[in-house]
Amino acid sequence: MQPIVNGLEEMYNSITVVSVNALDGAEGEAWFDALGLRGHPATLIFDAEGNEVYRRFGVIVPEDLKDQIDRLLSN
Repeated sequence: MQPIVNGLEEMYNSITVVSVNALDGAEGEAWFDALGLRGHPATLIFDAEGNEVYRRFGVIVPEDLKDQIDRLLSN
């Protein structure tokens, strides 16, 4: 997943990207549990108010992720 999200903040200067390792036994695992994620890799998108607007498990096609971000930013 890391290569897919690399560069997104540069491409979209109005977003923040957070990438965590769900198997690190620390912060990433805490996020994984707090968000109720059932598998990884997981991709979540939140709007400016902190509402989850997209959730996907497994490998995501870069174009699909960009489409989701574009859709959110166009609203």
